[in-house]
Amino acid sequence: MGASRRKSGPRSCRSKTAVVKWAAGRFAAECLPPEVSQKLIQAAAERAVRLLKAGKAPKPLQVKTPVQVKVDFVQSEMADRAMIFPGAKRSERSIEVVAEDMVGAYAAFRALLAMARG
Repeated sequence: MGASRRKSGPRSCRSKTAVVKWAAGRFAAECLPPEVSQKLIQAAAERAVRLLKAGKAPKPLQVKTPVQVKVDFVQSEMADRAMIFPGAKRSERSIEVVAEDMVGAYAAFRALLAMARG
């Protein structure tokens, strides 16, 4: 990881973040020491609470319901296996389902992936 990336710190956006690790590969990350990470996370949390108290925090994301979930699988066999999900509709390697809300949409997404793996 380059030094410039490490120096960049939290992104400047309306939400408060604490960047404490960076991807170094699919299964690896470069991490700050725990003591440094704890301080960064604590500082970001304090900034977020101050913004919330001042009425300047980002508004919660509002998702229109029902929520349509579409998963494009890499292989058609994966879509074949996921078709057992109730209410699933298929289009080539894609499966679409409709959920009542985001919680249901996330659960459906996870279930489709699990089914596709076999």
